[in-house]
Amino acid sequence: MRTRAAYLLAWFPEVADTTLPLLLALAGREPDPVATATALVAAGIAGTPALSEEFASYLDAEDRLVRWAAAVAIACLSEQDLLPS
Repeated sequence: MRTRAAYLLAWFPEVADTTLPLLLALAGREPDPVATATALVAAGIAGTPALSEEFASYLDAEDRLVRWAAAVAIACLSEQDLLPS
């Protein structure tokens, strides 16, 4: 259920002020690597480049899916810098 909820929240970046803290909290405490990875990617989609350092801490995670998700989240944030305003 937590994985699906995190996935769903990625589709609504307009409510990121509310959902982003929840996604980051889920990633920080979730024992299931799939739910953690989904929360990280969703937060990367909804977040801002200022969060790159927060995601960088997951690049050393034991689970490779979580490491991949952190890299994807950082890439999503970096891409936002390249988009025209």
